[in-house]
Amino acid sequence: MYQSRLLRRSFREDGKVDNETVGNLSHLPDHVVDLMRLALQDGSFVPA
Repeated sequence: MYQSRLLRRSFREDGKVDNETVGNLSHLPDHVVDLMRLALQDGSFVPA
């Protein structure tokens, strides 16, 4: 099974919600993608 992991951003343009792919993370190991997901959701890279 093939999985694509994309870093995307959403924005509103002319009253319509659109998105764009910022980067393809598919080549990164799972633990790195998980760390990035946590950091982007929480806003910090260092554990409290």
